[in-house]
Amino acid sequence: MTVKKRIVIHIGTEKTGTTTLQKNLLDNVAQLKAQGVLYLHGDDLINSRDIAAAMLPDSQEDDYLNSLGIGKNAEGRSRFRQKIYEKLKRDIEEAGDKIHTIIISSEHFHSRLRDESSILTLKQWLEPFSDQFTVFCYLRRQVDMVTSFYSTLLKGGGIKPFDDVMDTMLREDNHYCNYQMMLEKWGNVFSESSMRVKRFDRSELLNGNIIDDFLSDVGVDKNCIEHSTDSVNESLTHLGQFILREMNLMDKARADRSGKVEGLLSRILRLLRVRATRSRLETLTLDRDRKRIRKQVIEAFRGKGQQPTVDEAMMYQSRFDQSNEAVRRRWFPEDTSLFPNAFKDDTCRQLSAEQESAMSYTINYFQFGGQGASEFTKYDDCVEALKEASHVMEERDLVKARKVLTVAKAIRPGGPAINQRLTAIDQLIRKSN
Repeated sequence: MTVKKRIVIHIGTEKTGTTTLQKNLLDNVAQLKAQGVLYLHGDDLINSRDIAAAMLPDSQEDDYLNSLGIGKNAEGRSRFRQKIYEKLKRDIEEAGDKIHTIIISSEHFHSRLRDESSILTLKQWLEPFSDQFTVFCYLRRQVDMVTSFYSTLLKGGGIKPFDDVMDTMLREDNHYCNYQMMLEKWGNVFSESSMRVKRFDRSELLNGNIIDDFLSDVGVDKNCIEHSTDSVNESLTHLGQFILREMNLMDKARADRSGKVEGLLSRILRLLRVRATRSRLETLTLDRDRKRIRKQVIEAFRGKGQQPTVDEAMMYQSRFDQSNEAVRRRWFPEDTSLFPNAFKDDTCRQLSAEQESAMSYTINYFQFGGQGASEFTKYDDCVEALKEASHVMEERDLVKARKVLTVAKAIRPGGPAINQRLTAIDQLIRKSN
């Protein structure tokens, strides 16, 4: 019979030094075991991203499950859950009686588990092994969190402009940013008394870092581990963000074009009863080169990324005044506010909007072969009129609006604004059907 242990669940939030903490915990697994602490992590992962994914309902999209080729397939997800549960059970049972504390960490508990039923499933998985839970959560001012998240989004292949991401994510109805909503769900499932809520502020962290702060709060000797790194998953400068976004847009445009061309060729070749072949070596070489260049960009452009203006930051942050006040009253009653109200007057912009546009056009011009990129290149000055016409038509007929925008795309294949708007219209069309 397995002796029940204390389980510590570190749920994030995202962009609060989670990757740095997880890497240090993973690098010091042996030292932690000597202290009676087991740090759980998935295969080829530094955290429990796999457990977070296993909690999701079949209908919820998840990039990790997509990367495994599971997607929303109910049968595939069922097999995945069973596999992850069996691994969890095996890891805990094999830990032995010398282990008294188990640490499970994933910032995706914060970002992906958006309803109480998912959190309840996690608790039901863990209850056979524990009679004591502590849920750790570090909070960061919402504007700062999303600003930092933008670089992570681009590293993952994102293509949206900075302003669009800020406006879309920084909304009070967004679980990701509404801490009151998120903490209440976890408190309802695990009990508020099990919650340990702290601010991610270097002036409030022990020794100014999350590693010492977390371990000491958990009750582990912070000196038992050796810090392997000071910072992981750093932001990119504005210029680095721009370059990476353009690379992502080009990859998407290339994939879209390749898919359409290959689909057409395949149909023609099938009619001719000829088997289509493609150079595997050529594909692997291109993929390798793209990965190498992306890595170089990420390494070379580390630094503070684009920031909102003071007025924009105050406007975005004000959206959470009411919910943040509720969090302050519950978790930080001795303070006058949950987060500081002052913002630095520094947008960290290295390119103006006009320079971004010019560079984007130049990159796409050469990427798609200069004048030979499109037989419609000479009509480029019509693109803005087509975009405006499409916008006007959206209220009356989304399908026709899309057709107009498709003409604009034929003239300017790599236009980021056009590609983003087409994606948005496609989503609206799917919802209306």
